[in-house]
Amino acid sequence: MACILKLQAELLCVYGVVQMGNDCQELSFWNRLYVLFTGKLPTSALEVEQEDKSPNSVELMLDSDLKQWVENCSYQQNCSAVDFIQNTLTSVKESETGNISVCLETVCSRFRYVFEVHKINPFDIPLLINSKEIPRSVLMDDEKLIDTLNDDVLAEVSERFNVDIKWLKGTGKEFQKHDGQFKVYKNVGSLAAKLAKLKLKNERVELQFVIGTDEPNTEYELSLGDSAKNETQIGVIFKRTKVINGKEIATYSVSGSDDWNYKKCRKHYKLLMMFCKKMDITYSGLSLSKDNFNKVFFGELPAILVAKFKKDTWYPTSYVSNDSEKNPDFEGYEQLKSIYGTREDECHMTEIEHIERAYRFPHLVVDRDLFEDGLYEKSFIKSEETEK
Repeated sequence: MACILKLQAELLCVYGVVQMGNDCQELSFWNRLYVLFTGKLPTSALEVEQEDKSPNSVELMLDSDLKQWVENCSYQQNCSAVDFIQNTLTSVKESETGNISVCLETVCSRFRYVFEVHKINPFDIPLLINSKEIPRSVLMDDEKLIDTLNDDVLAEVSERFNVDIKWLKGTGKEFQKHDGQFKVYKNVGSLAAKLAKLKLKNERVELQFVIGTDEPNTEYELSLGDSAKNETQIGVIFKRTKVINGKEIATYSVSGSDDWNYKKCRKHYKLLMMFCKKMDITYSGLSLSKDNFNKVFFGELPAILVAKFKKDTWYPTSYVSNDSEKNPDFEGYEQLKSIYGTREDECHMTEIEHIERAYRFPHLVVDRDLFEDGLYEKSFIKSEETEK
C-alpha cells in the first residue's frame, strides 16, 4: 500500500510538470513517460526514440525499491511497466473524480434533508427560498440542483433553519448552528429580550427544558440539587414557529449545555421558567441519555428529533409553583422571587419590566430598532392609555 501511495505521488507530481507550458502540453504519451523516468524534457528525436524502445525500464526518478516493485507488479500482471504506470494513473484519476461526485451528491442530499426533517412538503420548497428562483423540476435531478445551490441559497437555508453552513456544504459534522444567542447562564435578561424580539417579528416560541442524565428517575435526580452524586446536564430547545410566503414552518435553536447541580446555574434556569410562566409561554420538560443530550446540544443531532430519543418526562412548571407540596424546592423559589428583575447572582434582569411590556404589548414598541439595540424603555410610545 505504501508503494502504491508513493507511486501515485510520483505520477501526480510528474503529471503536474507535464502540464506546465505549451511545449510540455504537446508531448506524446511516450515523451511524457520519458519525463517521468528521467526528470527532464527530451532534447532530440533520437533521445526520445532510444528511451521509447525500452518501455519496461524504470529509471532515475524512482528509487531502487519502488523501481523493483513496479517491475514486479508489471510482470505479475503480464504487462509492461509503462502499461502498469498508465493503469495506476487512470485509477488515481477515477478515484479523484469519484470523490468529487460524492461530495456534490452530499450537498444535494443534505439540502433535501433539511426540508424533510422539518416536515416540509417538497412541493413547497421553492416558496421558502427567496435568494433564487428554484423550479420544482430541479429538485428531481442532482445534476440540475447542484448548479442551483449557490452560496446565497445555502446561506439562506442555514439562516432560516439554524443549520450549520459547513454541514450543508458537506464539510462539517454538526447539523445545528451554535451562535450563543440563546445562552441561559448569566444571560437571562438578554435571553428574555431575545424572546420578546422574536414576538415582535411574529414568531411564536415554545421552550423544552432538556435534562441529560443516565439515572432512571429524572424527577428524583433533579430534586437532589447540589447533593447529586452524578452530574446532571440541562439545556433548552427553542421551537420557533413563523409564516413565510403563506407557509407555516417551525425551526429550532438550542442553548448551551449547563450544570444543573451548580446552584447559581440552577437559579438562572428557574428564572427563565418564571419569565415563561409570567408571559404565558408554553414550556415543558424531558430527559435524554447523556450521549443523546450531547449529540443534541453539540449539534450532531437535529433538535427537532429530540422527542424520538426521549428517556423520561419531567415538569419544570413544578419548580415555579406556589404550592409547597408540588414544588421540590419551595424555599428556594421564595428566594428566587426576590432575585427576579435584579442583577443579583449575575442574572442581569434589571430591564425585565420593559421587556415584559414589549412581550405583552408588541404594538406599543414604535421604534423597533431601538429595542433591537437594547434601548428598551426608549422604544415605547409615551402614552400608556392603549394598554388599558
